[in-house]
Amino acid sequence: MTDALYKLVVSSSRFGMAVRRGIMRTVLHLPPARRELAGRLTGLGIRYQASHGAHPWVGRRMPDFVTAGQDADREGAGGQRMYEVLRGGKFVLVGGDATGWADRVDTVAGGPAGKLPAAVLVRPDGYVAWASDRPDPDAVRTALRDWCGPVAALR
Repeated sequence: MTDALYKLVVSSSRFGMAVRRGIMRTVLHLPPARRELAGRLTGLGIRYQASHGAHPWVGRRMPDFVTAGQDADREGAGGQRMYEVLRGGKFVLVGGDATGWADRVDTVAGGPAGKLPAAVLVRPDGYVAWASDRPDPDAVRTALRDWCGPVAALR
């Protein structure tokens, strides 16, 4: 079956091309299929397996947004885009305090209200390492220690 479907997909015959167009036309009219296809093609739909009981955001790609404290509806209104912050090559903590980890973690005050968990730790590759719906400073410190190592020693 796999070989037959592959041959149909790569076929240059009129029949194969007509079937391929018909299938794609049908699939692209279904919103869930369209979202899944767009996520796969862009890479934004790829998720890593999270441990049992982890927040639903863990393992997914962090969305781009204008950082809190700024006009989230107007790009360039003084806020910084999340993906620009990630270019620094460090972990990024959204909505928490990373005092003691500043050498490894950049912080962002938060994102669009109601659209993100209360605290999110984003890996340098843009995927969510840890998230929580409750802004618990102890849980944030534990996540930072687990993902980024111990607090930096004072010099």
